[in-house]
Amino acid sequence: MEWEDVQPQLDKWERAIEQLEQFLANIKRDWEYLKKHIIGHVVNSPPLVLGNGKGGFTQDLAIIEVDTVTYLVLVQLTQHTVASFWL
Repeated sequence: MEWEDVQPQLDKWERAIEQLEQFLANIKRDWEYLKKHIIGHVVNSPPLVLGNGKGGFTQDLAIIEVDTVTYLVLVQLTQHTVASFWL
């Protein structure tokens, strides 16, 4: 494989790393305080079910009421960065 073949892939991954570093900086800045980590609360959570189904998986469910304003702020902060990472 020649350098010219590899360079576009390398450039793509370097851009991805830069975007992830910016994303991390934003998360550290905007979610530094524990109070900002709460985006809702659990309304109902039935007991765990062990050995569920043919695969014997653990079933863990919860109904969560999301604080719309906090959630929309989180989506606004992360939407562009996460979406553009994979392009």
